[in-house]
Amino acid sequence: MKKLWSEVEQEFFDNLDVKVRSKNTYRRQLNVFKVWIITTGRNINSLKRSDILAYKSHLIAQGKEASTIDTYLTILRLFYQFIEEYGYGENIAADIKYKRKAKGYRKEHLTQEEVVRLLDSIDRNKIIGLRDYTMVFLMLTTGLRCTEVNNLSVCDLQKEDGYNYLLVKRKGYDQKSTKFGITQHLADMITDYLTQRGVEDDNEPMFPSRFHERMKDISVSRHICQLMRNAGIESKKKTAHSLRHTAAVRAIEANVPIRQVQIMLGHTDVKTTELYIGSIDAEMRLRNPVVQVLEEIALNGKETSK
Repeated sequence: MKKLWSEVEQEFFDNLDVKVRSKNTYRRQLNVFKVWIITTGRNINSLKRSDILAYKSHLIAQGKEASTIDTYLTILRLFYQFIEEYGYGENIAADIKYKRKAKGYRKEHLTQEEVVRLLDSIDRNKIIGLRDYTMVFLMLTTGLRCTEVNNLSVCDLQKEDGYNYLLVKRKGYDQKSTKFGITQHLADMITDYLTQRGVEDDNEPMFPSRFHERMKDISVSRHICQLMRNAGIESKKKTAHSLRHTAAVRAIEANVPIRQVQIMLGHTDVKTTELYIGSIDAEMRLRNPVVQVLEEIALNGKETSK
């Protein structure tokens, strides 16, 4: 490296265009790398690509989560990219990532019987119950996340050219609203709930708390988990996110093209959507319909031979 590490590091952070919180996180992660360099007796001003790979192996050996390892390597890639772009040295961290095999989703989807139990257990004779029923039904039939549903305001229910849609602030889309088409039945359900609740301002939350305020995302998630427990759904692997998971799995089971499911879920990469197929495969292995078919063939063959 043509300049001292300390000088390059200061210049790097001065030019790093991220939020202060992210910058502080990157500083801490780079300090962890520097401590490792010093404790292993390496010269911080003359590192090689093999040193970055050795650091990666060190992180893996420590048993850190895959996502944590990724973030530690991300700062090194950014730092050495800066070094190369400014002519201070070679980018020895280029393309060094922690690639892990996708394991699929740990959260389980609800069975059809559990979906029925959940919806039937909600008392729609009260406004709060009507709110809960509408919110849960919305999540089960659209795959929207808790945070996306919680961010909805009354004015986000709209209609254009005969199509009903919600203006949804999708995760990872810089909070830009996107049009999310819904059925007439769901639009009517939401409208009926809002009419019975009473609306004074179109900017009010669509699903407010008992105190008519927008809830925190974690509060929505916990409340849905409580509704599931009330319905006798006790599994730790079944959470509020399971409603989204259920929507995805049921769509794939109904032979909806994977591209359409990807659009519904708001995934930028179809590989993320394909992870839901793992849940269907696991369930299918349990039901094992092929065995039933083979048994029918065997029995029919036996009858024919008589």
